[in-house]
Amino acid sequence: MVMNWSGAQPVRIMIEVGEVREAIAVDVYKPDTGNGPAPSIILVTGGAGKDLRSGDDTTRGKSAVGTHDLAAVLASEGYWAFVPSRRGDPAWTYKDWEVLPERFRARMPRALCDGNAGNNGTHTHLRQVEELHALQSWMQASNIAGLDASRIGIFARSAGCGIALRHAASVGKSIRAMFFWGAALRTSQWFLGPKSDEYFNRVLTSRGICVDRQEFCRGLCDAIDWVGAISIPLAFGCADWDGYAPVKSERDPWTGPEEQIQLLRYSLNARDAIVIIVKGAEHTMYLEHPTWTAYSTAIISWFREKLPVITI
Repeated sequence: MVMNWSGAQPVRIMIEVGEVREAIAVDVYKPDTGNGPAPSIILVTGGAGKDLRSGDDTTRGKSAVGTHDLAAVLASEGYWAFVPSRRGDPAWTYKDWEVLPERFRARMPRALCDGNAGNNGTHTHLRQVEELHALQSWMQASNIAGLDASRIGIFARSAGCGIALRHAASVGKSIRAMFFWGAALRTSQWFLGPKSDEYFNRVLTSRGICVDRQEFCRGLCDAIDWVGAISIPLAFGCADWDGYAPVKSERDPWTGPEEQIQLLRYSLNARDAIVIIVKGAEHTMYLEHPTWTAYSTAIISWFREKLPVITI
């Protein structure tokens, strides 16, 4: 398959998912280096998806921009990076792009905000698993020049970690390595608990994500339920709050080091698994964050070792 690249900008493709042929957008970042067929990393978003709308005047869009930042770094290291959106996610518009902070707008490709992202339908964890299946099948069938579709890694964050684990459990070792950031043991604790109304609004509704609440609750994927089925190399990373840091970070409200250690203990079939803690980091990371270098270096180092870029 031939794609039309413009410099280092990502290319947006549309793939169809499910029996009713719903569409999702996937942003594809071509590797900047290397001269052989390159491996790829699929970036699996968390509860907020590729959220470009929430935040104040200085941080609006940091979740989506941080995902773009990481995809760009992966491409600079010689990896293909695939960033799927989800059915139910709002399509980005030029208006969304225009109200981003200038520092984000300067590097966030405006072309990705044309409002033509598809994403029809509703979001659930099981539907996101189905989307990952569809994307991986598309990658393996598309014959993209320079893509080694037999070597795929996954980076997942937050609620996306349980989703990625469930996907990996069903496709075996076609996934070669996984890195998780901010995985909670049970995402369901928020959406099935006594404060579920608050969390549905905070995580999903306020961001314009379309869900059917009953269907969403039936399909929740908790990381603790699936991590024991995985035998490939796993890294569990998260932020650890540092109250003495020169630049104050926000305490992560969703997860912590203790949960990563528990996930490590439950990864009974993975003989190669580690926990990585980045002090002073946050749940949502982006290029300007003071600990971005430590965060991105940990991710790149893991994939360099477990899913190396091979040069000819």
